[in-house]
Amino acid sequence: MRSTRFPAVLAGASLAMAHRSQLEGRLMAILDPTVPRRALGRVRAGAVIAAFVMLVVPLAAVQPWAEERAPQGPTAVAAQGQAQGQGQVVTTTNIQPVEKQVTHEEQRTVIKRDHNAPVEGIAGGVAGGVAGGVVNGVVGGVVGGVAQGVVDGIAQGVSQGVGAAAGLGVAGTQNERNADERAKGTRDPRTVDALIEALKDTDSDVRETAMSALARIRDPRVFDPLVAALHDPSADVREQAAFGLGQLRDKRAVGPLTAVLKDDKANVREQVAFALGQLRAVEAIDGLTIALRDSSADVREQAAFALGQIRDERSSDPLISALKDTSPDVREQAAFALGQVRSTKAVEALIVALKDTNADVREQVVFALGQIRDPRAIDGLTIALKDPSASVRQQAAFALGQIR
Repeated sequence: MRSTRFPAVLAGASLAMAHRSQLEGRLMAILDPTVPRRALGRVRAGAVIAAFVMLVVPLAAVQPWAEERAPQGPTAVAAQGQAQGQGQVVTTTNIQPVEKQVTHEEQRTVIKRDHNAPVEGIAGGVAGGVAGGVVNGVVGGVVGGVAQGVVDGIAQGVSQGVGAAAGLGVAGTQNERNADERAKGTRDPRTVDALIEALKDTDSDVRETAMSALARIRDPRVFDPLVAALHDPSADVREQAAFGLGQLRDKRAVGPLTAVLKDDKANVREQVAFALGQLRAVEAIDGLTIALRDSSADVREQAAFALGQIRDERSSDPLISALKDTSPDVREQAAFALGQVRSTKAVEALIVALKDTNADVREQVVFALGQIRDPRAIDGLTIALKDPSASVRQQAAFALGQIR
C-alpha cells in the first residue's frame, strides 16, 4: 500500500496493524534518499517573509468598527452611483417622501462622502489588490508569482478604486435606472386607478397617503394626477406631488413645478427645487435661479444643489453669486454645485472663497477647484495647505493632485 505504488488515499486507508513501527518509520525516513534535505535558502526565506508582511499589513489596517453614516440624501452618490436619498420614516399622520430633501448636516455628509470617494476608493482598492495578489502568489508557491500577483493586484485595485470613485459623481444613475425598471411594468393597473381615485377623498390624510404611494409607482399614467395635486389645499399633498414628478423624470413637469416655486409653504418650494434637479432639464435653470433668492435658506440651498445636478454652464453666474449668501450652508452647497458644473468661469470666485470664515465652505471650495482642474488655482490651493482645518488641508492636497 505504499504511496509510490498506490494513491495516497489508499495508503492512508491500510490497516493500522500493517504499518511500520514508529522507530522503524523514522529510521526509514532518515535513510530515504528521495526526501529533499536542503536548507531554506535566502531567496525562499525572503519571499515567505515578504509575503506574510504584505498580507498582515492590509489586515492590520482593517477597522473592526462600524462607521456611522447619515441618511442618504439627493446625491446618492454618487454616488456610485450613486444617487439617492431614502428620506424619513413614513407614518399615517406625517407622510414624507422617500427621497425627501435632507437636513443641512446630512447634505454636508453626503457632499464630503462624494469628494473623498477617490481617496477612499483608491486606498481600498490598493489594499484589496495587495491582499489578493499576496494570497494568489503564496498559493502558487513561486516567488515570481508572489511579486507578479502583488503588482497585478495593486494595478487592478487602483483601477477599480478610481472607477468606483468616478462612478459616485454620476449621482447614482445606474441605481436609478434599476429602480425605474423595477417600478415599471410590474404594477397592476387596478392599483394605479384606485390610488388616483383616492386623490378625490375629502380627508387630506387619505389624499396624502394615496399621493405618497403614487409617487413611488413611477407609472406614466400618474403624471396628470400629480400635476393636478400641485394645487391641492394640503401642503403635504403638494409636497408629495412635487416629489413624485421628480421621480417620473418627465421634463413636461418643468413648467408646472416652476410655477409652484411661489408656493406659500417653504417645505413645498424646497421639494419643488429638489424635483427640478432630478429632472436635470436646462429649462429649469431660470426658475431655480429665482429660487436662489428665496427667503428660506433651505430653499436656496436646495436650489443650489439642483443647479449642480443640471450641470449646465448657464448655472455658473447664479451659483457664483450664491457664494456670498448669508447662510454658510448655501455657500457650501453653491461651491459643491460649481464643482459639478466644472466651469472655468468660477475659478476666480472660488479662489476668493478660499478665505471664507466657515471651514466647511472652504473645504467645498477646495473640492470644486480640484474638480475644475484649472492651473490658476494652484497658488490658492498651495496656501490652503496651511489652512487651520486639517480637512481643508487634506482636500487641498488631493485637489492639487487633480490638476495637470
